[in-house]
Amino acid sequence: MLDALERAPGDRAVLASAIAFYARTDAAGMALLWGTMFGAMGAGPDHAEVAQSMRRVLETRITVAGDHISTRLAPGSVPVLVSEGRAGAPVAHIFELRVSVAPVAWSGPTLELDEAAAVITAIAHGGGPGQAGFDEGVELVAWLGAIERAGLLQVFARWILAPAFPEAGAVSDAALASYLASAPFSPTRALLPDALVRFP
Repeated sequence: MLDALERAPGDRAVLASAIAFYARTDAAGMALLWGTMFGAMGAGPDHAEVAQSMRRVLETRITVAGDHISTRLAPGSVPVLVSEGRAGAPVAHIFELRVSVAPVAWSGPTLELDEAAAVITAIAHGGGPGQAGFDEGVELVAWLGAIERAGLLQVFARWILAPAFPEAGAVSDAALASYLASAPFSPTRALLPDALVRFP
């Protein structure tokens, strides 16, 4: 599966399969990251299935109890590896750090669409150890920055997840549809769980 993704990083069918598979693994955060990439490519088949996989990750791998937030989006602690004299850490682990404070506003016990969308919008924002390396190494970050500057990041995050939250109603926005049609995300390289980004 990862070989297929490496050969064709923009293949939506391959990406959808990877999302469904990884949503049930210890590196489940990749399903959120890839799901955001999938949505950034524009409307298409498998959107509902991708949204359901993302909701499953959010509900099963993130726990909020009072002031305590527990995220289990990558296996174990952050491994820091040295390659060619540079320290790096896997994308999957740095992604978990990046979004780990997003659930602070979750009110529970039932996850709401806007609460879930907050995790997606957190991908656009750095801060903390390793995030500069994530910004450099993950192409999606620049695309999210552009859609945020267009004033569409929030509605984009809601739109990606909306099929998994039918109780919230459909999310339809003409400006977002136009943006996705004219400037979809087009990855030039695969984003794999163990790809190293500069850390810290």
